[in-house]
Amino acid sequence: MGLPYCFEEPESKSILSRLCSEESVDEILIREICEIELIVEGSGRAVGVYDDVARAMESFLKRQKETASSLTTKSQKN
Repeated sequence: MGLPYCFEEPESKSILSRLCSEESVDEILIREICEIELIVEGSGRAVGVYDDVARAMESFLKRQKETASSLTTKSQKN
């Protein structure tokens, strides 16, 4: 099963990217949560959904930490 249209069609993808940027929302996190929703949609599967979302959040937090670390390193060099 593919991702929603907004992640595939170029114009929609551009709009989504712009909105995420304007609102300071992590686009990868949105994508991962949409993927989880599509996987479990209509399946009645509740087991594991919280773990899937927790993994997506952990991935997001790791990216944020790496970005902050990178910015700190760059500012210390200047």
